[in-house]
Amino acid sequence: MPLRSLSPVNSLRITLVAVALMALSACSSVVTQRDYDPTRDFAAYHRWQWATPHVVFTPDNTLARSSLTAERINQALNEQLPGKGLMPANTAQGADVLLQATVAYTQRIQEDPFYDGPWGPWGPRGYYGRPYGWGGPSFYAPRVRSFPVTILQLDMYDRHDGQLVWRGRVARDSNDGASPQQRAQIIAGLVEEALKQYPPAP
Repeated sequence: MPLRSLSPVNSLRITLVAVALMALSACSSVVTQRDYDPTRDFAAYHRWQWATPHVVFTPDNTLARSSLTAERINQALNEQLPGKGLMPANTAQGADVLLQATVAYTQRIQEDPFYDGPWGPWGPRGYYGRPYGWGGPSFYAPRVRSFPVTILQLDMYDRHDGQLVWRGRVARDSNDGASPQQRAQIIAGLVEEALKQYPPAP
């Protein structure tokens, strides 16, 4: 379905960023989190439309907002949701559920422990575990690195009561040097990962 114009959102999704970053570890570049209302009959949902606003960017500024990214999310959902039993509705009134996507850009900080000394790295208590050990005294010199992170969250609302019924969230290290084709593939992969366990098992 065509993607309509985006509406600005003033509040930052701080909780979204914080929770995803706590889960994103140094040894994993993709983290997925899902939640849903177990009292809902997901088999009764057949048609979807966009909520308003359709895509929310955090932070909400011209550096983060991108109609290209929004359109890639729209295309990925249109391609993948039919395989989940959800077809696009012509209007919001004809939909069973409304979807909203949130895209957040942030940084993941990683501190690597590193011990060094006048005669090279020998560990926190010397090469053989003694206070100084072979090689002389050592000292702790942490190396701090930051990695750009992209977070995609998909929220599904019941159109009739407006309640959140399902959420999928994916966080992965960004690839700022990706080509437009690669960016489309990355977005499609994030959407696929977020939707992997939809609909929830009864």
